[in-house]
Amino acid sequence: MALLSELLLDAGGDSYLERRFLRLVRFAGFPRPHCQVVMKSHGQRVARVDFTFPGSMIVVEVSGRLGHVSDRDRQRDARRRNQRL
Repeated sequence: MALLSELLLDAGGDSYLERRFLRLVRFAGFPRPHCQVVMKSHGQRVARVDFTFPGSMIVVEVSGRLGHVSDRDRQRDARRRNQRL
């Protein structure tokens, strides 16, 4: 049961990199971010971001090589990162 509780502490990320980020946040003593948040502007879905921190406007995207390997993938990611909500 202790192992299961330990594993669930950092659950919520869709990838190993996202779970690793949650672990780093926990070790640093920061509040747990909300995971996989759908961002909207004027009622329209703009993006789904990896993390937002409660009570702030901080958005964190973690990008690894897996799933972001082509030039097109990286260009799409860059456009999304630079888009204002």
